Amino acid sequence: MATTKKTGSKTFADAIAEADLKGAEKAAQARTELAELRDNVARWRDEHAEAAQRVQWIRGNFHRGKEVVDSASFAEALANEERLKLLSGHGQDLDAWSGEDRRVRIAEKSLPPAEKKLAAAIASALGGALPGAEILSTFGKLEGSPAESDLPVAIVSQSKATYDGTRGEALDGKRPFMSGLMISGEVEVTLYRKPEHRELFPPKIAKHLAKEGVTLAHTDSLVNAETVTRSEGEYEVDTLRLTVERMGNPSASPELKSRYAEWIASRQTSLTAPTPQSARSIYAGN
Repeated sequence: MATTKKTGSKTFADAIAEADLKGAEKAAQARTELAELRDNVARWRDEHAEAAQRVQWIRGNFHRGKEVVDSASFAEALANEERLKLLSGHGQDLDAWSGEDRRVRIAEKSLPPAEKKLAAAIASALGGALPGAEILSTFGKLEGSPAESDLPVAIVSQSKATYDGTRGEALDGKRPFMSGLMISGEVEVTLYRKPEHRELFPPKIAKHLAKEGVTLAHTDSLVNAETVTRSEGEYEVDTLRLTVERMGNPSASPELKSRYAEWIASRQTSLTAPTPQSARSIYAGN
């Protein structure tokens, strides 16, 4: 891997670090806002229940001929109940699958990543697949482009949090088989290069990552895929999106890896063990 070249007084790697710092700040703010939304929804629902009881109490007294409040107070009670009904969702904003408030679920799904575990792992796995290029990773939004002296340089970025488990488990909403063992998600590989440099070649990328133990989704389509290339000044920018079905978690403990290896061995033993002969097999002479 090439060493980072200087871009003025700082390197392009410095720009990546700044993007990560801003990304971390953005992620922290989004998580604070999510926590506030959760607290507000819970409070609004409690307050709505009280407001609804008050309106019911007033109506009940009116029906019995008791004028317990004047028209202004009644109108205020009705307005407050309607306000809190809308704010709390009143059961109408529940997610069909989880039963949680849909607004909270949407906010959870749109949370920006606070880490770059998957991007860093893919960047490491790509070493050797892009000869002469420095390969960096980020979870932030990169501002600007590298200087010509930095080329070729590749950036592996992720815009969503790394999933703890396989993509299949994520799609099915299942708990990971062994939490901390596998990771998955989506990344984008961007290669900044001069026209004379070799462009991103999807089949080569897929083949190289497969050798590194990375399973990609839609592998067949990558064989015929073309990278998206745009021009920036006197150099080219190639972009390729990758969906990672599964890959080993670089931070998985040796103990966890050992447990998984033992499980694989037990599965292979059970699959190769001879099965008892059935009466039909014995009769047939098998």
